[in-house]
Amino acid sequence: MFESFNVKMSFDENGLNCCKKKKNKNSITEVYQLPAFSSRKDADFDTNSVVHLIVHLTSIITSSLNITLYPVKNASFAVHSLDLSLVDAIKKKDFHFFKEIIEDILKKQPSNSEYVNPINYVNSFSGDTYLDIVSRNGLTEFTVYLLHKGAEINRVNAIHNRGPIHFATESGHVATLTVLLEHPMINPNLEARQETALHIAVGKDDLTCAGLLLEKGASASIPNSKGLTALRLAAMKGQRNMVELILEKNQQYLDIDTSEDDYEETTREVMRRNLPDLSLPPKYFKVNVYEFEYYLIKKDETDFLIRMELFETEALHSVVEELLKMTVQYNRHKAMIGILEKFKGRRFNVKAAEMATLLGRPTILQKLLPEIEPEMANNLILIVCRQLGTPGKVRNMSDLLECLKLIFEQKKINVRYMDDLGNTPLYYASQANCHEVVALLLGQGSYLGDVFKVSYVYPNILTNCR
Repeated sequence: MFESFNVKMSFDENGLNCCKKKKNKNSITEVYQLPAFSSRKDADFDTNSVVHLIVHLTSIITSSLNITLYPVKNASFAVHSLDLSLVDAIKKKDFHFFKEIIEDILKKQPSNSEYVNPINYVNSFSGDTYLDIVSRNGLTEFTVYLLHKGAEINRVNAIHNRGPIHFATESGHVATLTVLLEHPMINPNLEARQETALHIAVGKDDLTCAGLLLEKGASASIPNSKGLTALRLAAMKGQRNMVELILEKNQQYLDIDTSEDDYEETTREVMRRNLPDLSLPPKYFKVNVYEFEYYLIKKDETDFLIRMELFETEALHSVVEELLKMTVQYNRHKAMIGILEKFKGRRFNVKAAEMATLLGRPTILQKLLPEIEPEMANNLILIVCRQLGTPGKVRNMSDLLECLKLIFEQKKINVRYMDDLGNTPLYYASQANCHEVVALLLGQGSYLGDVFKVSYVYPNILTNCR
């Protein structure tokens, strides 16, 4: 039988007090106090502080009542906290214990798309997710696992003003940054307070991290809060090696001939002044990828295609690849077909196909698959099967199944293809208790993989194995 409680909050000279009483009883069962928050009228309160305070109080109360609150997706903020056992496992770098706890938590999670994936729980005071912590500490094995389990790779920690790629870059964790940049959903130009990871790499003069970011499509033409692009920042500081690296590895058109809002000099002029003997690139037609994204957001595919006509057919591979990926992200069929027709014969469909698979968009995937290499198609099978076991994917299950069937129609696919954890698609499908996918995979000759615990599989699934 459930017990009812009244909760009363009040301010006094000591701070904020919270009293919890059983209904119809006079005795106060518990009292909590947070002296860190002043009760003075002129106290400088900000919205985030109040929200975090409420979250913390709610966590205290629900914890004392032994109640589990599952965060709901459409809530303005989710009342939850990080599992202390998981945080401790991260501190001790005990990956096997960390993985064991995660598997147990996911088994108990309601299989309902309304609930937030517990992998993405947020610490109410630091704003950290598990992915934030492991990225900041360079724990690559943890990072790989969390991404496989559906960790949000492009979330910005509003308290630290950092995303996972910012944390990894700032700490110089090359291996972890490499893993993050390999993820199909990564945004290499993720901005936190108008600062990209490339800005951070330039600020630290980290050529290795900057090179990795540039190779994965990071733009050196995005201005920060001071109106400085990464290239201009490097040129102003006289970082010859960094400037040369950007000019060499940049995969997008560099706009160095337009003066930024707060500066009279163009970036070209800054480079000529600070690095006079540097060989500068010729002037290019300005291609603003984010202008194209604006058309996609506004569903203006007609103007998108008109602007596309200005593109040379020899346009940089990474620029076309990024635009195609955007059309998939915003589900714009007409724009996607326009790109495929204009650049027919050039293979840049992989990232777009991965995104279509992750988002469960079979109609789009069908258009992209003909140009995909067999080995890449194998990876798409793994992506589908991982998604099946990710909380929140129940509603688009039929779309994921349709994607899988389309991939199976491709030639020379290998359903025994293993990821870097040694797991096959059947391993993930069996964990998700998805009978139809298990049957499809078994029919294609799949097996469980090299590293596998039968205890993770639902018993009724094992009856299909011979």
